[in-house]
This record gives sequence, C-alpha cells and structure tokens, in this order.
Amino acid sequence: MQASAIPYEVTEEGIRVCLIATQSKKRWVFPKASLEGRCSREVAIRAAREEAGVSVRISEKPVGRYKRLKGSCLYLVEVFPLEVTAYLRGRREIGERKRRWEDATQAAQVLVNPELQDMLWRALKTLGPQLTAGAMPSGRVQDQMS
Repeated sequence: MQASAIPYEVTEEGIRVCLIATQSKKRWVFPKASLEGRCSREVAIRAAREEAGVSVRISEKPVGRYKRLKGSCLYLVEVFPLEVTAYLRGRREIGERKRRWEDATQAAQVLVNPELQDMLWRALKTLGPQLTAGAMPSGRVQDQMS
C-alpha cells in the first residue's frame, strides 16, 4: 500500500495545487510513498515534505483510493488533500524532483493519469464547502527553513 498527497494552497485567485515531476521527469504527479509499516496519513505528510518540499496540515479522511501497477506489483494508493502551511528550503530530493504549482483546471490537464485527475476532482469537491464557508485562510504561505 502507498499514500499520496495532494498539496494545495488557497490564494485570492483560487486553489493552487502542487505537482512534482516523476523521477524520469516525463510526467507530473502528486507526491506519494510506500507505507513501510506506518499509517497512510503519516506517509502522505512525509511524501509532501520530502518530494514537494512543503509543510502541510492534513485532512482527517482520504478522498479516495486507486490502484497503481508498477512493474509486476499492484499497489493500492490512499490519497489525502493537504493544506500547505509553508514552503521548505533544502528539501532532500531537491535535485531529483521539480515542483510545479497550477490552478486546479491546469493541474488536471497536466496530469495524464485518469486516476490522479479523479482524485484531484474528489479533493476539490471535498474542500469546496470549507472554502466557500471561509474556513481556509487566503494568501500565500511563507518560505521556511527546514
């Protein structure tokens, strides 16, 4: 099993989503990692920190799960939306992964995997009531040293 993060921030222009390049740099995806005996929430937070270089506040519940085939292994991936609270400098994988911020519509176009697109739309649907009720702060998050 794996856990994936959909890091997002709310700005005056709307929601922006963080994507990272795959290690082959051929596609854009959300951060994810194997559970390795940890809970999926903890792994999603770690993946966001290490792969996207962001500190986050996680949702209580995942927005869904999807299956992913890598080589001969089939993984079940649990996906969590995570509100970005800070950008981190000196991230561990900084040389390997590029980070890209897009509005939700553009992010959906950049994601070539239909399962990732579906998870993005599910996350936005889940966040919608919170955003319209003003529960999420507006404005850009601050850079932070890790």
